[in-house]
Amino acid sequence: MGIPRLVGHLQPYAVTFNLGYGAVDSGDHATDPSTSPSPIIIDGPSLAYQVYQRLFAHHATSLKGLEAIPSYSQIGTAAIAYLDCLETHGCHMYCFTTLIPLESGADR
Repeated sequence: MGIPRLVGHLQPYAVTFNLGYGAVDSGDHATDPSTSPSPIIIDGPSLAYQVYQRLFAHHATSLKGLEAIPSYSQIGTAAIAYLDCLETHGCHMYCFTTLIPLESGADR
C-alpha cells in the first residue's frame, strides 16, 4: 500500500521531531523548542491506513465484529483532524497519492 520502500528511501534524510518540543538529538533531548519542522512528506494511502488502524484499535475493545470497523466518514474526519493538528504546530506538508488526476500536475 502506498509508495513501495518510501520510508527506506527517505530515512537518510529524516529528522526526529517532537511537536511542541522541537528537533530531537540522538539522546532524545529536544534541541530547540522554537524551531519549526521541515516540510513533512505524507503518503496518502499510508496515512489512511494508519488512521484506520488507530480507529480500529480504539473501537475493537468496545465493539464486536463489523461494528468495530471504522466508516469512511470516521476515517476521513480523523485524517483531517490529524493533518489540522500538524498544521497548528507549524508543519508544512506534502501529501502524495495515486488518486490525483494527471491533468492536475501543478497540484502534485
